[in-house]
Amino acid sequence: SETDSDARSFARTVDQRNGGGQVSLDIPIASRSKGFLSALGTLSANVNAGVTDVSDYGALSTFGYGLNWTPFTGLSLIAAVNEDRNAPSLMARSAPVTTIENVRVYDFVRGETVLVTRIGGGNAALRADDRRTTKLGITAKPVSSLNLVLSANYIDSRTRNPVGAISGVTSALEAAFPERFVRDEDGELTLIDSRSLN
Repeated sequence: SETDSDARSFARTVDQRNGGGQVSLDIPIASRSKGFLSALGTLSANVNAGVTDVSDYGALSTFGYGLNWTPFTGLSLIAAVNEDRNAPSLMARSAPVTTIENVRVYDFVRGETVLVTRIGGGNAALRADDRRTTKLGITAKPVSSLNLVLSANYIDSRTRNPVGAISGVTSALEAAFPERFVRDEDGELTLIDSRSLN
């Protein structure tokens, strides 16, 4: 007798289109070469703004501003701030939801290895991240006759609502995302929802 295997293949197509624009404006404040407020050296400000429309997500904005200052020849300073938002990836939002039983995990809360049901896949409720970057820089050429340039930069980058996934079972994670963990009446872990989250 012949037995036909019930193997099925599923195809899923996702589509995303991005469109947008950006504008940048440089504003001269002082110029030694043109004799305008020359006591300040050469100083200019810049402002930029933009928007990106993600077809299946919405409009996301970008905004930045900064200063460029050369108080005298051989020394330049820069200060800049930039804020931008980025949509979660297609996979993080649209991957099929899967449920896998009998996944072995270590529960750091109780100090034991257990078999759980793990939910994985995308999360359509993900929010865009918000990144703010601040940069301070200085460049100096102390001796004009030498090919010697000294530079130092300080960069502070902070992200709100970054996208990640549950990667372990710790008391801190469970306290932060209690809805992602299910325990039975004896306190044994039975289910983990490891889909992407903010």
